[in-house]
Amino acid sequence: MATRDFDWWRSRMSRAAGLFDLVRFDHFRGVAGYWAVPSENETAVDGSWEKGPGDRLLDAIEDELGGMPLLAEDLGVITADVIDLRDRFGLPGMRVAQFGFDDAPDSELHHPEAYPEDTWGYTGTHDNDTTLGWFWERSPGRRVDHLDTKRRILYEDTDGDVVWGLMEMVAGSRARTSIFPVQDLLELGSEARMNTPGTGSGNWEWRLLPGQLDDQAMNRLADTTRTTDR
Repeated sequence: MATRDFDWWRSRMSRAAGLFDLVRFDHFRGVAGYWAVPSENETAVDGSWEKGPGDRLLDAIEDELGGMPLLAEDLGVITADVIDLRDRFGLPGMRVAQFGFDDAPDSELHHPEAYPEDTWGYTGTHDNDTTLGWFWERSPGRRVDHLDTKRRILYEDTDGDVVWGLMEMVAGSRARTSIFPVQDLLELGSEARMNTPGTGSGNWEWRLLPGQLDDQAMNRLADTTRTTDR
């Protein structure tokens, strides 16, 4: 693609920019470096990190669009070269509030209190469980005393109104934009999950039905928007 001055990318991004105000660049870390696996391998375990197209690709996109209406999906194994590339082109990144209450090493980065302004805050993405499903997933019978420490703190801080409490935290953060899946607006559980990574069936089947997004949810979203000056 580089030998053709990234013409495919230019065409695709030009089309996307004509349809949307902003385009999320999924798996952005692959622009800086990617995990290469020989085609004959049956799994992706054995491979090697290779340098991605980096500045050359983003320069071509910027040249084609006359700007960078992009959001970098900078989740996963993020190294310094990914951050440097993102910042060099002034792209906002992503934070996922559910990750901020897990025990992962980078959980503090995803807590709404830690969001920088140049980021987009999500309660969860299409690859997460709904907030209600995520919160209770390890708690048989929805027993609060079975919750992990951070989730119990979230429960106490929100007086048990966890789903809307988390949305209000994200909306009240410094993040430039806050994003809520409609499943969270409706406080739906795992039955409404969109996608489970690593599985080959049962995904992308959930649909919002006519009339399902009711006045109660929309009025509360309006109140949250006003309260947090969104």
